[in-house]
Amino acid sequence: MARKQAFKHDYESRNDNGLLMVRARCGMEGIGTFWCIVEMMHEQGGKMQITEIPNIAWALNVDVDVVKYVVFDCGLFTNDGTAFWSRRVNATIDHARAVSEARANAGRKGGERTQTARKTDNGQQGKPEETPATPVVPEPTPTPTPEEPETTQEEPETTPETAQGETTDAPRWKKPTIEEIDAEIKRRGYNINAEGFFAFYESKGWMIGKNHMKSWKAALTTWHVARRREEQAKKSKNNVNSIWQ
Repeated sequence: MARKQAFKHDYESRNDNGLLMVRARCGMEGIGTFWCIVEMMHEQGGKMQITEIPNIAWALNVDVDVVKYVVFDCGLFTNDGTAFWSRRVNATIDHARAVSEARANAGRKGGERTQTARKTDNGQQGKPEETPATPVVPEPTPTPTPEEPETTQEEPETTPETAQGETTDAPRWKKPTIEEIDAEIKRRGYNINAEGFFAFYESKGWMIGKNHMKSWKAALTTWHVARRREEQAKKSKNNVNSIWQ
């Protein structure tokens, strides 16, 4: 399993002026929206396009106005009219890259020192004795008998997906159509909008984080599970509110 990256979360960040504004107007739904956007920014390298806001709202199952209020009106993010970002997120990403590069450089230098030490040891000990190679005796080719005529194995047909006549068992990934997504949703009995699913991943280039999507059907299951949890959470919230009214 790939190691997941973590980002800093300051103590008492809930008391930040911008987050207080979000909580006052949108409640904890707005707070959750903010932190989900922060996670998405870390996954996408720091910046997000303003045109993605409807897709973000769809993915988080919140109103578009909530996302717009969090992004534009509370001083939590910076934008240039095309994209929006967080200076804190970018600083965290830059720091993580610097640490990764420093570790990589240290690893390369350590490898160079090890190779130098090995060469020095080999020079002091002299050239090691070569082990004579064991001669390979070819196995005799059986001669076909009249009862068992010699057969020839047909050459596999080359496919356009393979290069230089080589074949592979790995299927090529194919972007699904809205019709295919809708058919799969109906087959599984999910309560998901096929056009929304397609539009969300189309805007991301069918990427999940920094990796290309391997199975859109698996992603569809993930959406279904997340949507079901959100609906259960809303029902629980409504039940609690009805008790206190």
